[in-house]
Amino acid sequence: MKKNEEIFQLLLSSPGFELSDDIFNGCRSLKNITITPNMKYIGNKAFMKCTALKEINITNSVKSIGAYAFADCKLLGTITISSSVTKIGDGAFC
Repeated sequence: MKKNEEIFQLLLSSPGFELSDDIFNGCRSLKNITITPNMKYIGNKAFMKCTALKEINITNSVKSIGAYAFADCKLLGTITISSSVTKIGDGAFC
């Protein structure tokens, strides 16, 4: 099994403040993500190449989305981003 290959759904509700760069990069089975309060930053390439990803819900604590955070997520159709996000990095959703 490759890194994170068997993860299908994420509800990130930890008191942590950031998702590290590349943390779920290439997680091919991941279909939806909900990021709840306390998360402040989504790292560069954090969810890049999550090819099954269809839905993202980013709640009102996130301030910044890193470069290429959701790049190459070809099935991504629903993106909910709160108004708290003040910075979106280059190519975050390309």
